[in-house]
Amino acid sequence: MVKSKFALTVGVTLIVFAAASYASSSNPPQATISVVPTYGVSANNVLSRQSSCTNNLWSCLNDAIGKQDGDTTYVYTTGSGNHTIGFSGYTGVTSITGATLHVIAKTTSGTSNDTIRMSFFNNGSPAGTGALKTLDGNYTEYTSDFTNSIISDVNNITMKIEVANNSGTGEVRYTAAWIEVSYGYRDVSQRPGVAAFRFHG
Repeated sequence: MVKSKFALTVGVTLIVFAAASYASSSNPPQATISVVPTYGVSANNVLSRQSSCTNNLWSCLNDAIGKQDGDTTYVYTTGSGNHTIGFSGYTGVTSITGATLHVIAKTTSGTSNDTIRMSFFNNGSPAGTGALKTLDGNYTEYTSDFTNSIISDVNNITMKIEVANNSGTGEVRYTAAWIEVSYGYRDVSQRPGVAAFRFHG
């Protein structure tokens, strides 16, 4: 009887170990990465004063994280506009479970009426819309967080920036934009092809 219990215990242990090993080898643990734009999708009523960005407005926004260049390169509007940017060329960033959208922006109007809003899309379909942010007179980082959604690949994501110069004077400017994504799987039960075991007694 003792031998039988021992064999059963070893067998269960091996099954659990095998399942865990398969899970860890099949999918990486959840991780985060920040991605900067690599192309533009559309731009309406937004401009740049930098000749290098004239036909590639996204390239005014792809500063290295933490090294944003302020008024050296930026996109602006004197009215209301929107700008959609994309992210491509990132490999292995799959099973997106959360996204934080970032933009660094300011108003030069001297009032607190001007706004910015961020949203993102999965293969062109809406995936999340952030709250309206009121702009400051100095470049400030604004964020919008989204969780509990599954997007297959970061290369499918596009980000839309909507700006409004409600004061009618000055400009709304934004100098950098990026997305921080959480990807991979949070636990074994989320990983495809791996059975979840429940033990009784």
